[in-house]
Amino acid sequence: DIVNNKNTSNLDVSDGMDLSIIKINYDNFTIELANAARPIYVVNTNGFHEVQASIHSIGGIYDEGNKKFSYDKFNFVKGDKVYLFTDGYIDQFGGERNKKYTSARFKDLIISNAELNMHEQGALLEKNFEAWKAENRQLDDVLIIGIEL
Repeated sequence: DIVNNKNTSNLDVSDGMDLSIIKINYDNFTIELANAARPIYVVNTNGFHEVQASIHSIGGIYDEGNKKFSYDKFNFVKGDKVYLFTDGYIDQFGGERNKKYTSARFKDLIISNAELNMHEQGALLEKNFEAWKAENRQLDDVLIIGIEL
């Protein structure tokens, strides 16, 4: 295996990777975005905007090799907030009926707390996640990156 430096040429990997990568250019106030199955959220004076992602993951069991991934470029202004995140928060089971948290609930949480500074938002997101999860086992990685431009 990889840890023990053994030959991995016959290893079948079924996990894909969903991700968003951004490049922020403060000289011309642009963001370049490439993403695979993970959108990003932008909150600004115009409201909430979801930048859609391609439907494909990178790699994984269904990798056919000719996938097209999303690329976008857009302008920002000082004070805009951008959020990149894994699917771990959204897919976590919990709540009164032990259901997934859902994208809709996550969007509402981001929108309703966007006026807070990033430190306060981080604390609120963590507290909310722990309350939702309660005694359930955490199923996946959870990473949320919030950037105030």
